[in-house]
This record gives sequence, structure tokens and C-alpha cells, in this order.
Amino acid sequence: LMNFKTFFIDGEFRLTSLIVDLDKPLIVRSINPVDYTYSLSIVAQKKVKLIADAIPHRISNVKWNASFSHLLYASEGLNAPPSLNIYGRSNREIYSSNLQDSIAREMKYELYTYTNSKGKALNGVLIYPFSYQKGKKYPMIVNIYENQSKLRNQFLLDGFAGSTDAFNIRYYLKRGYMVFLPDIVYDDRGTGFSALDCVERGMLALKENQFIDFSRVGLIGFSHGGYETNFIATQSNLFRTYLGGAGNSDLVRSYFSFNYNFLKPFYFQFENGQYRMPKPFSQDKKLYIKNSPVYFAEKVNAPILLWAGMKDQNIYWEQTMEFYLGLQRNKKNVVALFYPDQAHGFQALGAKIHIYTKVSDWFDHYLKDEKPADWIAKGMN
Repeated sequence: LMNFKTFFIDGEFRLTSLIVDLDKPLIVRSINPVDYTYSLSIVAQKKVKLIADAIPHRISNVKWNASFSHLLYASEGLNAPPSLNIYGRSNREIYSSNLQDSIAREMKYELYTYTNSKGKALNGVLIYPFSYQKGKKYPMIVNIYENQSKLRNQFLLDGFAGSTDAFNIRYYLKRGYMVFLPDIVYDDRGTGFSALDCVERGMLALKENQFIDFSRVGLIGFSHGGYETNFIATQSNLFRTYLGGAGNSDLVRSYFSFNYNFLKPFYFQFENGQYRMPKPFSQDKKLYIKNSPVYFAEKVNAPILLWAGMKDQNIYWEQTMEFYLGLQRNKKNVVALFYPDQAHGFQALGAKIHIYTKVSDWFDHYLKDEKPADWIAKGMN
């Protein structure tokens, strides 16, 4: 519901009540949880008037006049820059942004629908390189972080404003890479094995695509995606290289740590938060160990790049160091980059440029067979 009023019930705990006036029309924005299409409608006198029906664009910033005869709203999609739309006698676009960005409107992407091994519906967005050619195969980068198919409803920006996860999709599309964004859902197998299943099933869904060079596929993730990348690296043989930023490696140690970002014991993230572990550690200790990458470092079979900020108050940087040392002890091809003055998401421009450059060097070497940059050769030695 878009046109409700918010009332604060209690100031100390910021409890609120949302109230609508049933004597007036209701403006409803709906999102399909399967394919993330958006709809916008007005409900009045027991009738529904559809303004936008199941469109593959995100609808936001909805405004209306006093009589509800006109609505104003913004919409955007992966290859559709944000536009301003008005509904009155008809539904029409009145302003389109980024007119100079002609490349964006020509961007090709496909939505793949599949299931994990337990039958849970998933989607994945495959984005093609700019100016791709039929009959040619391209290296592919798989970027992971929970549910990502919804990103097809958001305009694909360029650059790296704000904190960085070290991966700018448009940069790689310009340079001849395909990019795949698969969904990840979680179940009683634990966070790591759930992610492994979803990512490998996503790769299976792509097997008939003749543009992908499946011998040149890399996996990258940051934060929670970095943990998932670290874990998948210990279990899968589908990827030529892995890149994990600021990711956990030992769930047992993380579970019993104090998170200075959230100012609370970190076990809340495992029991009621992002990790979605089905049981507390005391009730299934083996589950936490089985989902911890550091215990299986000897099984990694492809080169891996790790990085972390040493002022990270969210995922302690020594989680990355432990995984690095586990890989080194087992004579794996690994390089780790540690940034003394950076936190969880890098803010300093110099640090952003540095990690973007290193990630680019790494992909170009391992997915395009370009000569390794000096720092890669030095790190491997």
C-alpha cells in the first residue's frame, strides 16, 4: 500500500502503526516474488484499475493528486534508464534520463528460470557483452550474493560510487565478458551447501547457451557472497578461478564473536539473520563445521584471490587471513590482499581503484590467458 499514514505509538522503541482511509481509493504496488515483475493499481469501490501490469521494471516514488485522478511514478530496468511516468487519461512517459547512454538501451540480457535440487524456484540473469557476435564464445563471470534476479528491474549503473564490492558489471561487459547473476535460497543443509546447490544448478541451466566458454568461468562474491565463494571453492569443480572479498571462513569462530558493526554477539546472524542456519550451534555442531570453508581448504582446486579491510567491524579480517593460511598450508594457488585503513566496504578512492585494478588483472589472466601482472606472479611465489 502506497497511501498510508504512519503514526508513532512509542518514541523509545519507535513502534509505529500504519493506517489507511478506506473511504478513499487505495494505491497498491505489487511485486511478483517469482519473476520480480511490478504492477501498480488503484483500488476503489471494490474495483481494481491497473496502471501498470506485470512489467519487468521497478516502480518507485509513486505520487498522486488529491482526487487520485493522476499518478506520477518512476520506473527503471536493467537496460532501461530511470524514467518519469504519468497516469491520467492515459499512461505515458514524460521524461527519460541518461539519453546520452545509448549503450545501456542496447544491452541484451536473458532471464533463466530453474529450480534447486529441492525443487525451489530460482531465477538467474545472464547479461551479454556489449557488441557480442553470434558464433563467438565469451568468458563468463558469475557474481553471487543471495537473490540477484531482482537486479534486472534496476538500471545497471556504471562507476563505483559509495562503498565498493570490487565488481563493476558494465566494465566487464565492455571488455568482452558475459556476467551471470544467479539466485541463492537457503535450507536445512546450511548456508554454504545451499549456495553451492543453487549456483551449480544455475550453471546447469546455462549449459545449452552457445555463447559461453565454460572452460573460462570465474566466481566472485563480496561479504556474504565472499563467504559463499570461499565455500563453493572447496566443493565445486565448475570454475577456473575464485575471488572472495571480506568473507567468513570459520562459522564456529564467527558465531562466537562480537560484531562491532551491529554491536551485538554475531550468533544472531546465524540463528535469525543472513546465514539462516536451521539450528543453533549447540544443537548441531557438525552442521557449522561442514559449512565452514577453512575446514576444507585442501579441496580447493583452482586459483583464488582474497581481500579484506583490516578495519572491518562486520566480518573480522582475520577470517580472510585464516582461509589464506589454510590454502597456503595446503600449497594452493592463492593471493590475499589486506588493506590496513579500509573497513568492510572500501570508501577511499585510492583503495577502490586499487582493488578494482587487481580484480581486473586477475580475471584477465585466468579467464583470458593474458600475461599475469607482476603482483600476481609475485604473490604466487
